[in-house]
Amino acid sequence: MAEQIIESECKIGLSRAKVALLWVLLTAALVPGILLIRSLALEVTQYQVSTFESYARDALAKGDYARVIELCTGALKTGVNRSDHWGKVHLLRAQAHAGMKELPQSLEELEAAVEFWTSKYYFATDEDRAELAQFGTGLGRMYLDGRSTAEALRAFSAAGMGSGKPADYLERLAAELEPGQKSALWPEAPFLIVKSFANPQAKPLEKMVEEQGRNVSENRLDSEHSPGGSGSAVLAVSASTQAGRSWFGVPVYLPVFERPFLLRLYAKQQEASDLGVFLTYWFESSRKSASTVDLKADPIADGWMRFDIRRNFAQERLAEGDQQGYMATGGFINSLGLSLGAGPANRVWLDRIELLLSDTASS
Repeated sequence: MAEQIIESECKIGLSRAKVALLWVLLTAALVPGILLIRSLALEVTQYQVSTFESYARDALAKGDYARVIELCTGALKTGVNRSDHWGKVHLLRAQAHAGMKELPQSLEELEAAVEFWTSKYYFATDEDRAELAQFGTGLGRMYLDGRSTAEALRAFSAAGMGSGKPADYLERLAAELEPGQKSALWPEAPFLIVKSFANPQAKPLEKMVEEQGRNVSENRLDSEHSPGGSGSAVLAVSASTQAGRSWFGVPVYLPVFERPFLLRLYAKQQEASDLGVFLTYWFESSRKSASTVDLKADPIADGWMRFDIRRNFAQERLAEGDQQGYMATGGFINSLGLSLGAGPANRVWLDRIELLLSDTASS
């Protein structure tokens, strides 16, 4: 009897040992899988819109620029149903490319960030705009030190336009640059590029208003026609069939309540007509819009015309707001371009749009 009990207890002990061993073996087999799942989950988390920035900034601080680009690109792919982070993605990738000494790619990413925060201005925080302006200024100085003035002007212009206060930025930049740098960058008066149709990010004109019954047969970029040789946008339209407005232009973000500034546009038309420049305004607090049209232009070479929009935008908008019964504070110009008067079929060109300080611009 005693021998049977001992034998039974031995068998139970062996069974427990086998079970314990089995658990050890199963756990050992599962650990790699668990670790893999956790690793994959961490990778996915790093690309999430809500978390990618902290990982990217950490990589940027460590000088791991390739990792920054990977994280930002991953954030674009994982956030396909939203776009609020795109400006941040482009700005961080611009900084990563600069860290890798890839300045052309950095400049393109910088301009892409500005392009996004121009049309989606409500996604850009004051901190975003300050960071973009600081980085763009540094990039512009790098190009200027390398005597690449065209690229330097693009970088400074992106910094100024992305800052949200381009006239204030231009005034500071003109005061900070050395005389030789200023003359190399601006042979005449200091200016920023509001919109260029020669940049890699350039797009054709957008239809803002069409009330004249015109059809568009051509709307593209034209590298052959430009008074400055930089390229322009060309638009071909049919004859108007009714009264109204035909406005084609580009979105911009130009706050009117800062230092006074001048807008300069170069345009050309195939057929003589009442071609002008329209500006539209938006007042966020009042949820009101406004618009103006300027028809006065000065002829220059090869049929091109130069429009100088020179006036006190702030006083003008405040006066109209008082007249119309709304608060015109915090407003900005949100689009500008060509206003076509009623008339025959026509082809028109719009070249680079510039912002100048009104007291330094030559008449």
